[in-house]
Amino acid sequence: MELILASVFRALFAPTGGPDVALFKGFQQCWPYIDQSTYEPASDDTFSSRTTVLRAEMVNFCKVAFEDSQPRKDYEEFIKLCIA
Repeated sequence: MELILASVFRALFAPTGGPDVALFKGFQQCWPYIDQSTYEPASDDTFSSRTTVLRAEMVNFCKVAFEDSQPRKDYEEFIKLCIA
């Protein structure tokens, strides 16, 4: 699972040059300037419209993958968890 997530991260954010990821390094440098007393996490509503479409696409992809092939047991379990 870690290898799959690492590949997704690399595809989206480009290869990292080592343990320091530029995206996170920039956030780390800006952290002292963030007013942490007024910090609030983003609500689920902020992302629901975007994630609903992505989830529907993922579920559809998983159903097709499950019907078109005979995945190994570990992948079969993973696909079933994604569809649930």
